[in-house]
Amino acid sequence: MKKIISLIVILLLMTPFFGNIVNAEEINQQDINDLPNIESFTVPIYDNSSINLNSTTIQAKSVKKVADINFNVNSATTRISYTVVMKPGYNFQSFKGNIRITDLTSGLGYGNTGISGIKGSIAAPTLKGHIFRATVSGTVITTTGVGNTIPSGAYLKWESKTTLK
Repeated sequence: MKKIISLIVILLLMTPFFGNIVNAEEINQQDINDLPNIESFTVPIYDNSSINLNSTTIQAKSVKKVADINFNVNSATTRISYTVVMKPGYNFQSFKGNIRITDLTSGLGYGNTGISGIKGSIAAPTLKGHIFRATVSGTVITTTGVGNTIPSGAYLKWESKTTLK
């Protein structure tokens, strides 16, 4: 009997922890739907060789920006475009990344689409009135071998204004 009571007490004490885990997905999905539409943004890319990973603090002035990647979605023409803009003193060697599109209205995922090169575009889904989110990832490399990846969480969000016939 003592073991059963001890087990019940342990389970009751653990319930708040499991309750938060179960509800986390619902909260995160609601947070995503509440985010504002972002139809364009720029991602700065820094020279990762100038960051001391052993240091507990990073000096902002010691980090060199090597490039910007401009992302844009045109909800009328249904294209997601990107351009890598190198900073003075750095030359472009390569960019490889992925764009993952999700229809937040229906929950349908469109998979990953690979992107590469200094600029380009991909087709975006066209369901009028649907809200879409495109998560972007990738890495820029310069001719001197420096560069870095796009920080996780970078995304576009838009409402489609057209439906293809």
